[in-house]
Amino acid sequence: MINTSRNEQAAMVRGGQAGGRYLEQIGKTDLVALTDAEWAGFVEHLITGYCDHLRELAADMSECPF
Repeated sequence: MINTSRNEQAAMVRGGQAGGRYLEQIGKTDLVALTDAEWAGFVEHLITGYCDHLRELAADMSECPF
């Protein structure tokens, strides 16, 4: 198991939620049944959701007066 920070764990949840929404959107939940394009879309949503959340956290920290 990889040691992850709380922020990384939260980002994984957010990425997973984005990936789940994408699967609901295309009406598929069986990853084996995804086409190459659907798989790429799923992975893109996972990674984008993860990275977006980390960027949001970083922006919030940059506003901190400390």
